[in-house]
Amino acid sequence: WEYYDSEKGWVFHERIPYSISGGRGEGYRGYSYIESARDGLWRCSVENGRGQTVGRDMFTIVTSEAPSALVTRVDI
Repeated sequence: WEYYDSEKGWVFHERIPYSISGGRGEGYRGYSYIESARDGLWRCSVENGRGQTVGRDMFTIVTSEAPSALVTRVDI
C-alpha cells in the first residue's frame, strides 16, 4: 500500500502478506485492506514470492459527510 505525496512521490504505507491458493476459470482472487487511510491518491500492488509485481490498482480516497454516488472508471 502506497499513497502519493506531491513532494515525495509514492510513499510506502504498509505491506500486508496473504496467501492465495486454488484457482478458477477466471483466475485467482484475494484482498487486503487498511484502516488508517488518508485522503488522496493511493495504489495497492500485488507481488509474488519473488517480489515481482503481478497486479496494481490505483484509486482516490475522498472523505465526505454524506454518502456519494459510486463512480466506476475503467482506463484502457
